[in-house]
Parts: sequence; structure tokens; C-alpha cells
Amino acid sequence: MSTDRRLHCNPSDLELLHETNPEGFGEWIAETMLDFGARDLIDRLPDPHVLLSPLMDAMATGDSLWLCRSKHRGALWQ
Repeated sequence: MSTDRRLHCNPSDLELLHETNPEGFGEWIAETMLDFGARDLIDRLPDPHVLLSPLMDAMATGDSLWLCRSKHRGALWQ
């Protein structure tokens, strides 16, 4: 288990969507940013391996990387 406080292992309130890898994650981020009209930011994104390094370093043999979303849907702030 990681001692990195930024990582939350095995949260129960997430829905797994798609198994991926760092390259697939980078493509997903780019597509998402294009959907929001942020084309100029895509070139400034760090390499996906850099963005995911704390997570990848904490992964054990047999772990996999997944895109996921919260099971809680609704207003972001109240």
C-alpha cells in the first residue's frame, strides 16, 4: 500500500469505465479537453507517465489502471 496521501486505494464510490494504460489516459485527457474547447492547453500537458507516476509507482504486480467516474452524480457544489 502506498504512503502517498494523494492516493486513495480501493474507493467504493467509483464506477470503473475502461481499463487503460498511460498512453490511453493521455489520449482520453486530450479528447476531453477538446470537447471543452481547450485545444491550446493540450500541447502544455505533461507526459502521461509524469502525471501518473505517483499512481504507477504505487501499483503492485497484477494491478491495472482504469478510467472511472464517481457513482454520485449531481451538483458539484451546494
